[in-house]
Amino acid sequence: MAGRVQMWIGGTIAGVAAAVLAVHLAVAGLEAADKWASVLSLFVGLAGLGVALAGLQRNRQENSKQSVEDSGIDGNLSMVSGTGGNVSITRRLRSRRPAGGAPTVPIPPAGAPSAPNSGQTVRKVTTSGDVSMVQDTGENVDIKEVP
Repeated sequence: MAGRVQMWIGGTIAGVAAAVLAVHLAVAGLEAADKWASVLSLFVGLAGLGVALAGLQRNRQENSKQSVEDSGIDGNLSMVSGTGGNVSITRRLRSRRPAGGAPTVPIPPAGAPSAPNSGQTVRKVTTSGDVSMVQDTGENVDIKEVP
């Protein structure tokens, strides 16, 4: 279902529920209406808490995505995220000449800030060297080049 259709259906259901509730509370009287309002507010609060927790979980899942798209990397690609421990990456030392005249993508300096909520995405990038993207390891990162 499209988001617009879901919005209309949800809005209609909420409107009908509010109208039915208003009629019921008007017929039941002030004393009963006060009791019903207390109970309903409890359930609305619990539903709001559930929606907030689901949103946090979804946000966490979206932030942990890694992808490589339309790239021509003539080297090694290492993408590491959320290990909670030490990371060791070993790769072969190679010539740094561009393959087929492809441009080399500059590597940001060490300690450069990353984009907020980066999902470690490499998109439409042509590089002739190695690409290592490491995020949220919690410990040391060791990148070795061997002959």
